[in-house]
Amino acid sequence: MPNFEHRVSFISIYFIFWLILRLPHPDGDLGLPGRVLASVGNHETWDDPNLEGMMTTMPWLTDLGMSPKNRIYARPYHNSHFIFLDSGGMCINEKPWCSKNPVFAKQMAFLELHLKLAQKNGADHVFVVYHKPSFVQYGHDPLPPKQNPHYVLKKYAKFFNILVFNSHAHTTEQYLVDGINYLVIGGSGTEQVFTKAQNPSSSEKELYWQGKPRVQEYNYLRVKVDGRQLNAELHGIRPPNKVSTVNMVQLPASPTSP
Repeated sequence: MPNFEHRVSFISIYFIFWLILRLPHPDGDLGLPGRVLASVGNHETWDDPNLEGMMTTMPWLTDLGMSPKNRIYARPYHNSHFIFLDSGGMCINEKPWCSKNPVFAKQMAFLELHLKLAQKNGADHVFVVYHKPSFVQYGHDPLPPKQNPHYVLKKYAKFFNILVFNSHAHTTEQYLVDGINYLVIGGSGTEQVFTKAQNPSSSEKELYWQGKPRVQEYNYLRVKVDGRQLNAELHGIRPPNKVSTVNMVQLPASPTSP
C-alpha cells in the first residue's frame, strides 16, 4: 500500500506540473502551446542522452528549433531577446563546456548571430541561459575564459541590458562583469552548498553574499520587464521561518550605444 500511495502522489504531482506548463499566460503567451522555456543541463541528460523526457514534457521547444542534435534556440519577445545554450552535462575528463550539440564554437556563432539580431531590432534586454556558471565561488568551478560565453557577450553590453542566468552550482551568487549581470540561481531545489570551488572566480566581486558568512536559503528569481525598466527580485526563505525579497538587479533604462 505505501508503494501505491507514493505512486499516486508522484502521478498527481506530474499531472499538476504538466497542467501548469500548458496554462495560458494571463498577459498573453509566446504563440506556443506551453509557457515554459528551458535550457539543457546535466539533470536532463542523466540516463536520457536523447532528451526524451525533456522533449516530451515540453514538445513546443521543437517549434523553436531545438532537438537532441541541436540543443540551442532563441526567440525575440516584445522588446527582449531570449537565447538558450547548452554547456553540456557532467563530463568527466573533458572540457568544462563539453556539449557537442553543437560544439562550443558553433554555439558562440549562434550567440553572436542573435546578439546582432537583437541589436538590429532595437531590443532593450537580452536574457541568456546556460547551465554551467561563467563566474562562481562555491560548488563547481566556473567556466574558463576560452570556454566562457563572456568574451562574446561583453562586446554587446553597450547596446542593451544583458542578464545571464546560470545554475549547476548549488549556490546563489551575483556578478557584474563588463556591464553584464550574471546570476547564479542554484538555491531553488536543493540546499545551498558551503564548499568553495577548487578554482573559484578570483578577480570578480561577488555581490549577493558580499563576503558575509553564508547561510542556508531556498529561493527563486522573478524578473519584471516594463519597457526599458527591468527589476530582478530574489525571493528567499531561510529556515526556520525568515522570508526575504532582495533586489538583485534594478535597471532604470537600457544603455545607449555611442
